[in-house]
Amino acid sequence: MGQPFIRKIGVLFGTFFAFWVYFLSLSYGQENPDLRTLNALHILQQRAESGNAEAQYNLGYVYWKGIGVEQDYAKAVEWIEKAAFQGNSSAEDALGTAYSSGMGSKEVNFLKAKEWIERSAFKGNDAGQVHLGEIYYRGAGVDKDCRQAKYWLEKSLAQGNSEAKLVWGELYESGNCVEQDRVKALEFYKKSCDDGALDACFDYQRLKVFLH
Repeated sequence: MGQPFIRKIGVLFGTFFAFWVYFLSLSYGQENPDLRTLNALHILQQRAESGNAEAQYNLGYVYWKGIGVEQDYAKAVEWIEKAAFQGNSSAEDALGTAYSSGMGSKEVNFLKAKEWIERSAFKGNDAGQVHLGEIYYRGAGVDKDCRQAKYWLEKSLAQGNSEAKLVWGELYESGNCVEQDRVKALEFYKKSCDDGALDACFDYQRLKVFLH
């Protein structure tokens, strides 16, 4: 079946920037920070309950991280699933990731993971694309397929996805699906590190020491 392919929970949701801007726009003008948080969460909850898919996805993130609420992984995945069923591509990827790793209330199910992540990838979601590429190159619930892996990783890379840069670095360092080239691996780790990916920064420093 292969191993779960997601390294960190942070990968689940991609960037939090969109919600942070959303939070600030809701709370602007409030003097008390606690009131700002309560006001933003109240409106976010209302919008999620009214069926707004983006709000549902963001509320899932809030529960996962415990931002202004008690941390609740099961509730987080519940809201993410609602957004995914409405076709939100980020939520589809996140739900697939939950299935791949048994996060929240989900048991590990690689077939469902691939189904949801594939939906996200086909819609052009760069996170879904890199995760689908990882499914194929790691053989997570499918036969390993380097051609499909590189196809999806290239599409994600073309959108500037930081994790895609990290994965390409891993491929070139290991010689998995590509001819081994540690110099290229170092270049990809550096690019991902420059985007702020801490895992990539560690790999960059590690490989740099090895090569020198």
